Amino acid sequence: MFLFKNSKEGAHVLDKEDLLSCFRQRFYLPPGKIYMDGNSLGLLSQDAEEVLLRFLDQWKDLGINGWLDADLLGLIMQKSWAGDRLPW
Repeated sequence: MFLFKNSKEGAHVLDKEDLLSCFRQRFYLPPGKIYMDGNSLGLLSQDAEEVLLRFLDQWKDLGINGWLDADLLGLIMQKSWAGDRLPW
């Protein structure tokens, strides 16, 4: 059974032990907010923003030719696999 201290200090201990906590810095967190909604689009990550901005740049530069000349699959696949980023 997993036991934890139901307090702010207990939450900090869990945060320190969380193997995924290193990902927190990659999201845009609204100042002064505690984000606990797991049933939504979620917070914007810097990774998603980077991919979308690169996509928009290709669209802007290539226009209709982007259907054939853009590296859309590369843009999508580049940030979609987290395996090499996981801390374990």
